[in-house]
Amino acid sequence: MRYNLSWLSHTTPNYRRLFYFTKADKWLKINLQARQLKISQFSKCDDLFDLASYSLENQDIRKKQKQWVEQIESQRGLICFPSTWRHPLMWAHYTDHGKGVCLVFDVIMSDLQEATYLPKRAKNCGQFPNPRDHCFREFCSTKANYWFYENEVRLFVDLQNNKSVTPDNTSSSSRINFLKFGSTVRHVGIINGPRSKIERQELLSICSGDIEYLQSRAAFTKFSIVSQRPIKIAGTKRLG
Repeated sequence: MRYNLSWLSHTTPNYRRLFYFTKADKWLKINLQARQLKISQFSKCDDLFDLASYSLENQDIRKKQKQWVEQIESQRGLICFPSTWRHPLMWAHYTDHGKGVCLVFDVIMSDLQEATYLPKRAKNCGQFPNPRDHCFREFCSTKANYWFYENEVRLFVDLQNNKSVTPDNTSSSSRINFLKFGSTVRHVGIINGPRSKIERQELLSICSGDIEYLQSRAAFTKFSIVSQRPIKIAGTKRLG
């Protein structure tokens, strides 16, 4: 078993290596076997101010904003990727207190947008971009600065003209869509949580292809999540 961490920061032309935290529930196995990721709806994101990082004090603007959000959600979805796997709050909030896993992906850069974090809500004149506007991704990636710790990078997914998007057909009322692994997102590895009860072989057995694996733990000397085993590289110290 290798404990070299260089694969976590490996760069591939036109792609960025990013992370996706998730619980170790039945959906982890289902989605890994189906080679897919759930596409989020803006109105169901954790942030109550998603697509509302600007002032809505005017009633007319609130009405326009509501109509705009409904229109956008029929056309675009998103998948949120933190740019680091080491932050303990990410493990706490999104993996059931460290009992889940962090999936590692190479994500196509052309569809990505880094989040912008604001200390207070911005002014808005009642104009909202459509998905074809050059400012759309930035406008839809603006958040309050209390989310800064996530270092979020957003992947925007076209729900109408993307052959890699598949709907959830288990419920007639469901609006859930999934993005198949492929040219947009490439699954390259798994980081097992510090409190996970899932064994390495069980995780790797439900994945396809040559997948990297890392067991994480809480660091001994700092507030960070690190590799469970030391990395023996000349001129470096033990992690943690």
